[in-house]
Amino acid sequence: MKKFALMAALSGSVLAAYAGEISNTTIDAVGAENLTNSKYAVAWQEIGVATGSGRILNSYINAQGARNHAASRVGLSSQRIGVAENGTMDNVRVWAQRVFNQSTAAGAQATQDIGVARNGGKMGNVTVFAEGATNRATQDESIARQRIGVAE
Repeated sequence: MKKFALMAALSGSVLAAYAGEISNTTIDAVGAENLTNSKYAVAWQEIGVATGSGRILNSYINAQGARNHAASRVGLSSQRIGVAENGTMDNVRVWAQRVFNQSTAAGAQATQDIGVARNGGKMGNVTVFAEGATNRATQDESIARQRIGVAE
């Protein structure tokens, strides 16, 4: 019986390892910058994101001043900070002060998600600080979408 219990415990550990987990950790991305500047550019920046069955537990995500830019004729920029998309965030502090996301182009779109739980994602005991967060889409046909502290 002890062998069976040990095998069951080890099997559970292996499954958890495949899921991906960040725990008791500081993710420090102060001043991180992601930039693309070409004809069909896409800029995608993710800091502290739990997807699938991934988990972020008892951690601190510091993305102060992180910048994401897409500058092109057909541009798209997306910045996600402290997001649980199908994943779980528990006991997490998300510090996203003065973060910046921008698309500049004729068909530009800009999407910024900070402290968002979506598609079955779960957040518990999470603090989100997003003072001065900026999301811009400039030029013709522009769309800008900024979501802070959203559960859907």
